[in-house]
Amino acid sequence: MTTLTIVALPSRAGEPDLLIGNERKPFILVDLAGVATLRIDPAPAWSHSTLHAVPDRPDVKEFVSEHFGADAYLGSQWIGSSEV
Repeated sequence: MTTLTIVALPSRAGEPDLLIGNERKPFILVDLAGVATLRIDPAPAWSHSTLHAVPDRPDVKEFVSEHFGADAYLGSQWIGSSEV
């Protein structure tokens, strides 16, 4: 099974926090061909804990599995992938 990894939280000093400024943007999954999408609106804003829980949602798991992978965005900001 292909899994989605979210990398919004900095892992080293000096790396940007990809959530900053994108807390109210929609979470968008795009298949690896760049065609199919799944959109999830924030309620009311994303936090790191709510964002990191998204890969466990049944609709997200199904999308990633059906499309053999996906890239994740908050608005236009890339925040993760099944290819990480």
